[in-house]
Order: sequence, then structure tokens, then C-alpha cells
Amino acid sequence: MHLHVPPLGVFAALVSLTAPLLVTWSPAQPAQSSEKTRAEVESRQSLRSLFDEEWQYELREDPESATALGDARYNDRLSDYSVAAYNADLEQRRQFLERFEAIDPTGLSAQDGLSRTLMIRGLRQDIEGAQFKPWEMPVNQMDGPHLSLVDLVTLTPFHDVKDYDNYLSRLHQIPRLFDQVIANMRQGIQDRLMPPRALLEKVAVQAQEIADKTGADSPFARPQETFPAGIPAAEQPRLRAAALAAIKNEIDPAYQKFARFVRDEYAPRGRSEPGIWSLPDGSKRYRFAIRQITTT
Repeated sequence: MHLHVPPLGVFAALVSLTAPLLVTWSPAQPAQSSEKTRAEVESRQSLRSLFDEEWQYELREDPESATALGDARYNDRLSDYSVAAYNADLEQRRQFLERFEAIDPTGLSAQDGLSRTLMIRGLRQDIEGAQFKPWEMPVNQMDGPHLSLVDLVTLTPFHDVKDYDNYLSRLHQIPRLFDQVIANMRQGIQDRLMPPRALLEKVAVQAQEIADKTGADSPFARPQETFPAGIPAAEQPRLRAAALAAIKNEIDPAYQKFARFVRDEYAPRGRSEPGIWSLPDGSKRYRFAIRQITTT
């Protein structure tokens, strides 16, 4: 390729024509542009770093979900269902909201900007929804710790001795978890935040069915039925005996206690009207749910 070089006179004419532009050009603009670019880069980096921090927080505070997602770092833990833990989580979400709102969206890509907007929306809804004390109505016929704990048996990896020891650690925490849930449900009775009685009667049956399966028949004994090749033969009797002892001395009593509480104390106080409007804050709760689950 050959470059076409104009005669000297043409250069002079070009300089003359562009002189007004050269005069009005501010030397500070390149620096300002550079500073703007740097600020945009910092915003993107800050946003992505904050997303990672918030995600790590979610995994740490909800170890069961982390397990379900394949993150094994917290496989020896169960969630804290205490009111203190819920209040601490609420404060943490307020702090995350403040930090996400503080990030300047100017210069973010369309995807990053949308992600920031959705995160802010989700955090605001979490904070607003806390007024309805969802932890005081933690069970129904389709969800609750009495069911999710059993699901963990199939979600947890069992490849080596550490996996089994992590599992045993979780088994030992089940009584604490049920005590926390029962305390929250009792407060729900005081606050008249009760699920429908018909659904709670099903919860009692579900919990009792699990409680009645003892010893090797318990769903919590399944991982010890057959050990993978990664478990030394010398370790297998210990792991099996420890699991059966936890089932007999901790899990079965905890499930029996929970089933009895739901059947005798909780379900009889369940509300007769199934609609959410029958709760003390039913109308407000319903309007919030509409905003939360629709896009209009």
C-alpha cells in the first residue's frame, strides 16, 4: 500500500481550517478522559469484587445450599436458625445494599449494570420482607427442615473419610437446629403468624414417618450402607457405628420431639382460612408478594 502525501500547500490549508478547533481544544480533556476511564474500570472491578464477596457470604451462611451447588467447604455445618442469626443476616444485607448502591453505574457494561440493578432490587426486597418474620412460619407440607435435612443425604458427597466425618458433624447439629425452629414457631404462635392447620397436620405426619424409621432403616443411615472404594476397611466400622449412634441418641429424639410439637401444640393453632389475607398483616403481605414475584 502506498500512502498519498498531499503537497505542502494542502497541509497549510488544513492547518488553517483546523486552527479554530486547535484553539478551543483544552489540554485538560485527555487527562479528564483518562481519569473517567480509570474511574469506570475501578467501578467495574469494585462491582465484581463485591459480587464475589456477597456470594461467598451466601455460601458461608447457607451451607446446605453450598453443598447442593457442589461447594464442599461447609459440609460440616448446618444453618443457624436462631433469631439472632436472622437479625445479623438482615444487618449484613443492609450493609451490602449500601455498598452496591454506592458503586457508580456509569461506564458499566449493560450486563454489569443489570446485575447491579437486580442485586439492589433483591437486597431491598429481602430487607423489606423481614418485617413479615418468615422465620416464624418455617414449615409447610412441601418445605421445612424436617424434609430438607433428608434431602441432604443425597446431595452430600461421600468420597473419602473427611466427607463422612463432615456428615457426622451435621448429624450432631440436628437437635440444635430443631430446637431453634421450634422456638421460632412458638413465637409465631404468639404473633398469630400460623400456616393453615390442614397443611400443618401433613407436616406432623411427615415428621413422624421419618422419626419412626430407626437404626439402619433411617434415611440418615443410607451413606453407611455401602462405602465407596476411597474409604479404608478399617474406618468403615467406626463411621457406621457413629452414624447409628447419632441416629438413635440424637436424630430420632429430635424428630420425635418436632413431630409431637407440630401435632399436639402447633397444628391445632393453625389458621382455618387458607388465604394469606387471614394473617394479621395479610393484605400488606399479599401486596409485597405481588411486587416480589411479578415484573409489572
